[in-house]
Amino acid sequence: YMGRVHGDYQKNEIWREMEDVIDSKEDVINEEYKYWKKNSAFLYDFLVTRYLVWPSLTVQWLPVMECPPDTNYSIQKLILGTHTSANEPNSLMIAQIRMPVCSAKGKLEKEEDAKGSVVNDIASKENKFRIETEIPHQGSVNRARCMPMQFNVIASYTSSGEVHIYDYFRHPTKPGPHDTPKPALRLVGNSVEGYGFSWNAKKKGILLSGSNEGKLCIWDVESATQANTTIEPILQIDGHTSGGAEDVAWHRFHPNMFGSVGDDKKLKIWDDRSECKKPLLFVEAHAKDVFSLDFNPFNEYLAATSSADKTVALWDLRNISHKQYSLENHRDEVMKVSWSPFDETILASSSKDRRVMVWDLSKINAKIPLEDSKDGPPELLFVHAGHTNEVFDISWNYNEDYTIASVSDENDVQIWKSAQELRELRWGSAKDNKGEI
Repeated sequence: YMGRVHGDYQKNEIWREMEDVIDSKEDVINEEYKYWKKNSAFLYDFLVTRYLVWPSLTVQWLPVMECPPDTNYSIQKLILGTHTSANEPNSLMIAQIRMPVCSAKGKLEKEEDAKGSVVNDIASKENKFRIETEIPHQGSVNRARCMPMQFNVIASYTSSGEVHIYDYFRHPTKPGPHDTPKPALRLVGNSVEGYGFSWNAKKKGILLSGSNEGKLCIWDVESATQANTTIEPILQIDGHTSGGAEDVAWHRFHPNMFGSVGDDKKLKIWDDRSECKKPLLFVEAHAKDVFSLDFNPFNEYLAATSSADKTVALWDLRNISHKQYSLENHRDEVMKVSWSPFDETILASSSKDRRVMVWDLSKINAKIPLEDSKDGPPELLFVHAGHTNEVFDISWNYNEDYTIASVSDENDVQIWKSAQELRELRWGSAKDNKGEI
C-alpha cells in the first residue's frame, strides 16, 4: 500500500513539473509574441493576420492578380484547406486578399494613423481578407496545389490517401446545406495518406505524390474521360521502404526527373523513364527524418532539403555525396523549405519553432561585425516571428517579391512582406563581403 502511495506521489510530482514546464513555455511564447507585435510596424512593409475557424495545413498563392481601376490595391488569391475535428465537415477554400499597390519607386505605399504609427496595409475599412469560395472536401485537406498551366485546377491530398482534383471555377462560392464532396477526378493508388505532391511544370496534367507508406505515384489527369473519373497511376515506385515519403518535387528544368525525401533520412533523385524503378542518385541527407525538398527555379543543379535535425541542407546535383552547406538557426524540426520565385539565392524555411526564416545564400561565409553575429549567421536575412504555434506551410507570392503567406496550428494565416529598409540594413552589414558556398 505504501509503495503504491509513494508511486502515486511520484507521478503527481512529475505531472506538476510537466505543468510548470508547459506554463513556462506558454509564458515565453506569449512574451515573444507581445514583443513581436509591438515592433511589427517597423518589421514589415505589409502584414495581415486572419484567424480561421479551423487550422489549415496548406497554403499556396494562385498566380493571378487583378488591379481594379481607381483603387490603391490589387486583388490576389490563396488556396487554403480545413483540418477539422470529429465529424465536422471539411472544405477546400479560395481566399481573396487585397494587397496594397506599389509606388513608382517600387515600395509599398505606407500611411500613418493619428498617433503617427505606420499602417502597413490599405484603408482599415476595406475587407482585406475574405474566403470567397468553399468547396466540400472528403476529410482533412493535407495539401493542395494548383496546376501550373491551369491554375483553376487544384489537386488536394485527402486524409484517406486519395488525391482529388477540383476545378474551382465550376463550384459555387458557398456550398448548400446538404452538398457533399464532388471532386472532378479521384486519383487512387495510395492506401494511406501523405503530404507531399507536385505538379510537373513542363508536362500538363502530370502529378506526383509520396505517401506515409513510402510509395511514390504518378498520374496523368489528362487521360480522364467523362466515363472514367477514377484514375490509376501510370507509375508506382516503392520509393522509401523503411519509412514514409515525406515530400516529392519535380525538377524545374528536366521534365522526367523528380526527387523524394523521407523518414529514412534519404534524398533520392529519379527518372520516370527508368524501367528498373531505381533512383539515379541517393544520399543520406540528414541525421534525422527529411521533411521537405525543393529544386531551385534558376539553377538546375541546386536543391534544398529540410529535416527533423533542425537544419536546411543545400545540394549540388552534380555531386550529392556530401551537402554543400547547412543552414542552421532553427530551434526545432524544419518542416518546409521553399525557393524564392524572384532570386536564385533566396529561400525560406518554416519550423515547429514557430518561425519562418528567410535566407540569402550570397551572404554565406560573409564577414559581419561582431555585434551583428548575435542576430544569427550572415546568410540569415529575416525572421518572421508572428506565429505562436508550429508553422505548417509557406508560399511565396508570384507577383510581389519577398511576400510570403504562412499558416500555423493556431488557426491563423499570415501574409507578410519584410521591410525593405531592414533587408537593406542586414545586407549593408555584410556589404562587399559576399561569401561563397
